[in-house]
Amino acid sequence: MNTPSHLLINAALRRQSGRTDIPRSAFLLGSVAPDLALALLTVLFLVQQRGAPARSGAYDDLFFYHPLWIAAHNLLHSPLALALTSLGMMSVGMLAWIWVKPRLPVTSPHEG
Repeated sequence: MNTPSHLLINAALRRQSGRTDIPRSAFLLGSVAPDLALALLTVLFLVQQRGAPARSGAYDDLFFYHPLWIAAHNLLHSPLALALTSLGMMSVGMLAWIWVKPRLPVTSPHEG
C-alpha cells in the first residue's frame, strides 16, 4: 500500500462513518504518517549519496535488512507497535510530570 491509497481509504472511512467530530486533518495525518519515515530515510539516503551513483542494491539492502530502516518504516504500520509506543510515551510523560510537577506550598486554612 502507498500514500495515495492510504489517503483514499481514510477518506472513504471518514465518509462512511458519517462522523463529523473527527477532524479532517486527523484523517489526512493518518494517511501520510505511515510513509513519513520511509520518505525521510529515502531523502537521507539520496543526500548521503550526494549524486554519486550508489552501488546496485544499496537502497534495497537498507530497506530490507537494516534494523533502523525496518523499525522506522514499520512503526506506523503496526497497531501493536503503535500501542506499545503510545504506552511507553504516556508512561514517560507521567513519570516526567510526577518528577517535575510544581510543589505547591502547604498552607493552613486558618492562616491569613
